[in-house]
Amino acid sequence: MQCANRSPTTPFHVVPEFRYFVQCVLRAQNLCEPIILIPIERWSAVSEKTLRFAWSISKQISFVHVEFGEDDGNFRRRWSELVELPARNANLPVPNMVVLKSPFRFVATPIVDYALRVQSENPNSHIAILVPELIENHWYNFLLHNNRPQLLKALLNLKENPRITVINIPWYLNASEEEIQVRGD
Repeated sequence: MQCANRSPTTPFHVVPEFRYFVQCVLRAQNLCEPIILIPIERWSAVSEKTLRFAWSISKQISFVHVEFGEDDGNFRRRWSELVELPARNANLPVPNMVVLKSPFRFVATPIVDYALRVQSENPNSHIAILVPELIENHWYNFLLHNNRPQLLKALLNLKENPRITVINIPWYLNASEEEIQVRGD
C-alpha cells in the first residue's frame, strides 16, 4: 500500500495496513452490568426517560437525591407512588433512592463523592452515571438556566476514573408531539 503524499524514495513509503490500527484483543470475559447512578432533583419526564434507559442496561439502579435543608419530604413520600409501585407492576427492578445531605446548596460534590464511594465498594464493577439534561433550542437559555448537569459532568470527568462513565440523557424541551411519539417518550 503506498501513501498518497509520499514518493517511493522516502522511507516508510509502504506501510502495512495493520499499522494504522492499534492492536487490541477484545476481552469479552467477566462482563457485568454497570451500577447505574441517576442524580435527581425531582421526578419529571426527564427522570422517567432516564429510568427507562437505565432499565435497558442494568438491574442495579440508584437515584441520588441531594437535600440541603429545605423540606424535600414530599418528593420522598411520593417516591413509592411515582417509581416503586409502577416498577413492581411492570415486573422491573425497583431502583433505590439514596438521599445525601449537603449544606449550602452544594449538589455536584456530594454526588461525585458518592459515586467514588460506590466505585471503591465495588472494585469489579463499572459505574455509569446517567445525567438527565434538559435541552432547549436557544443558546441564551443555556445562560439563563441551571447548569448543574454540566458541572457534575465536568467534576466526574476531572477525576479521570476509567471505571466511571458519564452518559448524557437529553430531553428536548421544544420537541413537537409527533417527535415525542416517534421517539417513544
